[in-house]
Amino acid sequence: MKKTMNFKDQLKIQAWIDNELDEKESLAVKAMVESNSDAKKFAESLRKFNSLLTKNEPEYKFPISQSELWANIKKEINHPQPRVLQFYYSSLHWLESKLIPVAIAASLVIIGGAYLALKFTHNKSTVHLASEESAALNLGINVLSFYAPKQEMYVVWVDTNAY
Repeated sequence: MKKTMNFKDQLKIQAWIDNELDEKESLAVKAMVESNSDAKKFAESLRKFNSLLTKNEPEYKFPISQSELWANIKKEINHPQPRVLQFYYSSLHWLESKLIPVAIAASLVIIGGAYLALKFTHNKSTVHLASEESAALNLGINVLSFYAPKQEMYVVWVDTNAY
């Protein structure tokens, strides 16, 4: 009778392929693989996959030796740099380099726009009659003001004999 392979058996075969089992378990798994065709196919597929990985694994080289790398890591662990200050100073640099010039330019645009709006939206032919205000104060004075564009001046007429 052929024994069906379960997940535990697959894990044991994988550990056997990776040489992670002690001698007693290794002999038991080897016997199972030789007697069970499913286990044999599974073991072969793991061996092929393992060889595929080891043969095609790219080799990475560090720009410094491994001992220098670990020495730098150890130095960083023993004498860490204050990260908060680095973030703070990098934030200040960002403020100085980006935000402050943009804020200045935006302020100039707003001030210039307000100046131009006041200059060109002022209706120069408007006549202001302040008699209602003066009558409310019971002063008996009529005031008339207007802008003379040719002379570029305001004219204010105060009439004290109105009442």
